[in-house]
Amino acid sequence: SKTAELIAAGNLDAARENYYGSEARAFREIGPQATKLLSVMSARIMQESDRLEATAASSTIQLITIAAAMIGLMVAGGLMVAVRLLGPLATLNRAIIRLSRNEFGQEVPANSGIKEIADMAASFKILEAALVERQNLEVENKLARQTDEQRSMAIAAAARSVQAVVSSASRGEFGDRAKAAAGLGDLSMIVDGL
Repeated sequence: SKTAELIAAGNLDAARENYYGSEARAFREIGPQATKLLSVMSARIMQESDRLEATAASSTIQLITIAAAMIGLMVAGGLMVAVRLLGPLATLNRAIIRLSRNEFGQEVPANSGIKEIADMAASFKILEAALVERQNLEVENKLARQTDEQRSMAIAAAARSVQAVVSSASRGEFGDRAKAAAGLGDLSMIVDGL
């Protein structure tokens, strides 16, 4: 073929033109225009890439700013919650310490706006009332024991007086009747007091 002869002769451009025919001529005519078009497209792609990079950098800055603002809000919210919780909890803690020293009538944060704190304050008041009642019962029991002891001592004294009178009578010592009568009078006062 003619193309093979041109290749063998070293005439590659002629061989290409022979093989491709009119397509090769059209490519040679379109080639510079295609190169120009590719350059323009490459420049536009670079511009768009630069614009996208700038947009990405701007978006990154915006995201960092938003993230910092959110962290700030979370910290502020955490501090607000801590203040709302820690203040009433500290007050409850001080009241419990005073209650352990039998200091009753402590003020506790019953209206802190936090249900759990209000529940704890109500429980504290119930505990305080139970401790006051227990202390009152202990005082009453102590008074009752003292009264019982006094009564027992009075009965023992009366029994000794009766025994002394009976003992004197059994020995025939009736001469000291006034003394025996005084002892029995003391006994009747003691018995009346019971």
